[in-house]
Amino acid sequence: MSPTFIRSTTIDAWEWSAANIHGATIAYTGNNLPYPLAGDHLTNRVVYVNIDRHADWRFHDYDRAHRRRRDDAPPAAALATPSGVLVPIAGPARWHVDAVRPRYERMQGDRAAWLANLRASGVDRLFVSALSAYEIDYVAHNDGGFPIEDDWARADPSTFTLIYENPQIRIYAVGPGAQTP
Repeated sequence: MSPTFIRSTTIDAWEWSAANIHGATIAYTGNNLPYPLAGDHLTNRVVYVNIDRHADWRFHDYDRAHRRRRDDAPPAAALATPSGVLVPIAGPARWHVDAVRPRYERMQGDRAAWLANLRASGVDRLFVSALSAYEIDYVAHNDGGFPIEDDWARADPSTFTLIYENPQIRIYAVGPGAQTP
């Protein structure tokens, strides 16, 4: 397992969030360190929102579905790939069980499904982190190293308003006519 390294830009964004976001539902992506987004007094609800049609699936649901597949070919135009760090002891290598971090939940994404999932979860803030060195080679990202959700948010200013930005973090207000804090 890789050690957790927390960038100073992430800490800056957490501090800004604690000072400016209260009583919100915050979706996060790009890193798996969501706890500080709950706020100093735990007033925020923090959720990961899937980018596909499986609004209520968790990581184990994706794993279970992939293990049941008869077709062993990876999806075409995948947004993420497994790292390939682990190889099964016996039998042929299977693309969906060959990694410490298979990234099933990121392989296929759909902007419309993601937006529906954000609405269903009542999200009013989106916290997007640039991908770490451990993820960037395996997850689709833009030139800034941000995952696909950043491109989707930037392309829809009627739903997403950028309210905070530093080189590795972007925070958006979410919703029609979204307002800054």
